[in-house]
Amino acid sequence: EGRQGASREPDLERVFVPLLSSPRPDPAWQREARRLCKRAGVALDKAHGGESRASEPGASITLGELLLCAYPDRVAQHLSPGRFRLRGGGLVTLASDHPLAHAPLLVAVDLDGRQREARLYRGVRIEEAALLAHFPELGDWTERVAWNASAGRLEGERVRALDAVVLERKPLAGPPSREARHRALLDALGQREALPLDEAAEQLRRRVALLRRAHDPQWPELDDASLMAELEDWLGPHLDGLSRLDQVLALPWERLLRERLPWPLAGKLDELAPRRLALPSGDSAALRYEREVDDGDEHGTRIVPVLAAKLQALFGCEATPHIVDGRVPVRLELLSPARRPLATTMDLRSFWHNVYPEVRKENRGRYPKHPWPEDPLAAEATMRTKRRGR
Repeated sequence: EGRQGASREPDLERVFVPLLSSPRPDPAWQREARRLCKRAGVALDKAHGGESRASEPGASITLGELLLCAYPDRVAQHLSPGRFRLRGGGLVTLASDHPLAHAPLLVAVDLDGRQREARLYRGVRIEEAALLAHFPELGDWTERVAWNASAGRLEGERVRALDAVVLERKPLAGPPSREARHRALLDALGQREALPLDEAAEQLRRRVALLRRAHDPQWPELDDASLMAELEDWLGPHLDGLSRLDQVLALPWERLLRERLPWPLAGKLDELAPRRLALPSGDSAALRYEREVDDGDEHGTRIVPVLAAKLQALFGCEATPHIVDGRVPVRLELLSPARRPLATTMDLRSFWHNVYPEVRKENRGRYPKHPWPEDPLAAEATMRTKRRGR
């Protein structure tokens, strides 16, 4: 039958009993009843003692049990008058003054399809004994441990439950098991928008992303989606002895991500995408791997290696540094003696010939203790002032 809004009778017991008792049942209902009975492997009789029943020789089930066979995912538990929780966690509502609104358990046969809070159009109450017969695992006690964000701790209990439908609960007799702790901590991490990586770990995965795109697709994906999909496999073994989320956040994430690199790739990481580069002055500077928007890239972003160094430390160097076997140029951030940016370039030769004269003119008076030669390519690279030792 077509829906006519929320005013339709939601309780299928009230619909089916009169139809069963009628001398001229509705043919459409008969066809639907036969379909459900065939699916359940039973035959449907008229009501006995005011209750719709389906039966076959030697067996008899209620209408609720019959519909449970057809809709096992629609089991819902009473929360408050007119509000129920489905076994999948969703909410179901109907008028709080309707008799079905107080049923401890029901099968929500027909819903309006809303994700957060669905309206019940058709349903039937179900007894706990029927659930136990259909789901024997409900007779077993299982341990559940979850992260309580407001309390800042893991909380555990023992339950007899069908997913989100909990028939009975009691406190744990002792500390939660290792498996339960792991599962709860992993669930807490899985609910975050991103993994709690520190800067060192974030830099490592950007280096790997650069190598995957510029060098070899065998380098693994270390983005959040890929890591979350296999969280239990690579992070689970490191959760032993942990019971608080702050302990998880303090894990050595860079080392854990490095362990994700297969041999022999792990040994090539520092060679192809190093953390530091040697300077002509004899010193070294850290490489910073930046993620930038790139509409021309299939990923929508690109990874750019950036080297920030004092301009004088690059005197005598004409070629722009490259990494990844010479495939990827390094962006140079040339700094003043006070570590302030003077220029940015990926073409060092062009900078010396075209930009440096103006930079020299503007800064030689500002930093007189530091060398500003007319020909930087013929000068000795240095991190020192003009007076040795300063």
